[in-house]
Amino acid sequence: MGTILLMMYVILGVIVVNTVFRFYDAWITHSNAKFRNAIENFYNRGEFSVVTNGCEIRLGRHPNDSWSYWWKGKGHFQLGEYEEAEKAFNKLLAVEPGWYNSVTPWLEEIKNQTEPKDPSPEETQPDNQPNPHTSGPVI
Repeated sequence: MGTILLMMYVILGVIVVNTVFRFYDAWITHSNAKFRNAIENFYNRGEFSVVTNGCEIRLGRHPNDSWSYWWKGKGHFQLGEYEEAEKAFNKLLAVEPGWYNSVTPWLEEIKNQTEPKDPSPEETQPDNQPNPHTSGPVI
């Protein structure tokens, strides 16, 4: 009789623990989806500072949250903060390499935005032509 009662307690304990974990997983999933939806809404409204600040706060609690790095990178990019955007995207790739195809176009665009432009041939003066005559500075 004692063995049967012990087995019932063990089975009940397993059911309770399993139920608690299911509720916890559902809560985490809901929390993550709620965060992503809120950040995406701020991004779509052009509130990029709110996006980057919100992601910073979230990363303080969840340092490996790939979605936070994604939105943080996009927010910094839109603000013209290319160095910060590049850091966020590179951290995203370090945390979750599966984002490579999504992140690469952003990193390439950052490179295009930050690399100095080579002057076109029309913009430069040929070496074999003298400088045009100027009257010099006016004093």
